[in-house]
Amino acid sequence: MFIQLQESWEYRLAFCFGIEAKAKAKAKAKAKAKAKAKARARARARAKAKAKAKAKAKAKAKAKAKAKAKTKAKAKAKAKAKTKAKAKAKAKAKAKAKSKAKAMAKAKSQTKSILLL
Repeated sequence: MFIQLQESWEYRLAFCFGIEAKAKAKAKAKAKAKAKAKARARARARAKAKAKAKAKAKAKAKAKAKAKAKTKAKAKAKAKAKTKAKAKAKAKAKAKAKSKAKAMAKAKSQTKSILLL
């Protein structure tokens, strides 16, 4: 019976289909693995691009903050210089007024002494 079945075309057909099905399954598994690998590679590339963009944004923000700080420092220095100049001018004016008052007092005193003579 077994020998008869082995030689029969049905057995051969089933055997061929079995091999074919195995090959198909193997090919399917291989394709699935390849697709999975491709998807992993895409995900890796996406993550890399995301990290790169994040780093770029961080660097841009850092540069912007640095520029802002520089501008602020410049403005602060300018304001300080202006205040200092104002104070200096005020002190100069005060000294001038004091000197003028002293001169006037001296002149007044001299005039008084001349008048007394």
